[in-house]
Amino acid sequence: MIIRLTCAGVLWALLLQLASCIDPSLDAEWRRWCLKFNKPSKQGRSAGVNRREVWEGNYQLIQAHNQRYTQGQETYDMAMNGFGDLTEEEFVERAQSPLPARHLRSTPLMLSASELREAASRLNISSIDYRDMGYITPGLCGSCWAYSATGALEAQWKRRSGRLVPLSKQQLVDCSQPTGNKGCIGGRPSLAYTYVIQNGGIQAEETYPYEMREAGCRANRSLNVVSVKDWKYVPPANEQALEDAVATIGPVAVVIDTTTRNFQFYRRGVFYDPKCSIWKQAHAVLLVGFGSEGSQEYWTIKNSWGVNWGEKGYMRLTKNQGLHCVSWAADTGVAVTRGQSATLQCPLETNLTEGMISWYKQISGEGPNLVLSYALSGYSEIRYGVGFHPDRFSVQPKTNDSQAHQLLISTTEETDSATYYCGISDRNETGQNRP
Repeated sequence: MIIRLTCAGVLWALLLQLASCIDPSLDAEWRRWCLKFNKPSKQGRSAGVNRREVWEGNYQLIQAHNQRYTQGQETYDMAMNGFGDLTEEEFVERAQSPLPARHLRSTPLMLSASELREAASRLNISSIDYRDMGYITPGLCGSCWAYSATGALEAQWKRRSGRLVPLSKQQLVDCSQPTGNKGCIGGRPSLAYTYVIQNGGIQAEETYPYEMREAGCRANRSLNVVSVKDWKYVPPANEQALEDAVATIGPVAVVIDTTTRNFQFYRRGVFYDPKCSIWKQAHAVLLVGFGSEGSQEYWTIKNSWGVNWGEKGYMRLTKNQGLHCVSWAADTGVAVTRGQSATLQCPLETNLTEGMISWYKQISGEGPNLVLSYALSGYSEIRYGVGFHPDRFSVQPKTNDSQAHQLLISTTEETDSATYYCGISDRNETGQNRP
């Protein structure tokens, strides 16, 4: 009997401790949120997490951020939305969808930056928004990579035919596995375009509606309404080329980092978050325009999270503040022969005169490791990552005679076979093994 009373007392103490984590003053706000997003107001523990506690933590995060916004310390404000009861880890898992980036090189699939600049200079425009021109369908929830791919195709079809036809995201989710996409697990717009080419076109949303799940492929070529001849990449890490492409060609499917808490609860304003990561560009969106608010320039992106997120499903993302999220390109490391030398080209273009060039090495199944980094303003001081030495790894800066920054590997070893990433940042790197 004594043992039972003691256990009951301990249990009661634990219940009191848990209850003390809940703020009763937020009860009404909690019930309103649950009603708006169809959540049970008496949520218990789910996946080992107390949803009310998570929601309150997110609520306080938003309030603190918005206080800084009213004081002019932030360029955007935040609001509670349907992600309110998710932990940071849960949101990151849900937000990530695209497969790892394919290696981008100067191939026939790459648009010419100089040709884009020439075409855009004739237009002489400082802003554009394809929503105002009737090119963009309303924001609906969907698999992000399929969503951004169909959005770009819809805009191109509108540009050529004058008709805006919503295209089938479900067809891409169900049917583009042969080109490398993974349905609800993840995918990339480029692989979706390849599927549409191989399939002879894509159906309309009307004949192949979205089901919010992966099902068997039911494509019917006789119902295709839009076909694709080819597609091309915009030159990487080149904001001017991206702006010119949007101005002269139309909306562009892009992949960005959405895994920060601030992105999760963005409501309005020009978004800037220095925490964005070069290794977490894991969410596909549609870039539909650009403009400025006062002296602050921005991109306009269309997300796939519905009208209750952001500016009715859209976001304004900071533009032309260097490459604040860091843009990267990859040069595929061909299997090397031991004892020979290798030269890797970095195709990135930039107008920055300050900042860092960094090279990373990645072997399949492992994270990237810093090889070396050096300042754009001077190449005398090179900082090396752990295990990389100047007797075998050096650089050749971009010059008038050399059209790209180069990584030179002398007396190669079998372990040098890998993928090497180059990156240009507008801020100094720490020289650590991981950025």
